Amino acid sequence: MRKLTIAVIAGATLWCGQASAVPITWQVEDNNPFGNPSGSFTYDATSNIYSGIDLVGELGLPYTSFVSGSANDLTAASALWSSLSLFFSAPLTNAGGSISFTSSTGTIFGSIRGSGGTVSTQVPEPGSLALLGAGLIGLGLLRRRKQQA
Repeated sequence: MRKLTIAVIAGATLWCGQASAVPITWQVEDNNPFGNPSGSFTYDATSNIYSGIDLVGELGLPYTSFVSGSANDLTAASALWSSLSLFFSAPLTNAGGSISFTSSTGTIFGSIRGSGGTVSTQVPEPGSLALLGAGLIGLGLLRRRKQQA
């Protein structure tokens, strides 16, 4: 019975799942007196994927195409084949926060602020738990019946 109890507890723990992080939207905050870059992008640190890139660089040129990137840098391209590279002072995470960055020329432009991410946990439905409980009670009664026979 002890082995069955341990197996049920382990199975229920695995069945309930673990917390999963969601991608964070990072806002580029312009601290440069010359006014560039600005905009936002979304980064998922779990899968290392950038999406929703909407940056504005020099002379108001939009950079919306992903070229390359990691948790430490991002390179985006414009329709005119120019690129904008941002190098972060710390790796991006799904926890958000504020991180400074430099451009490909080494100029300190400002900081990016990540927000909007939450951590969600899967919660089993009460009906599923009731069904699991009924099944365990049935297994216990079946075992007791076999031991008495």
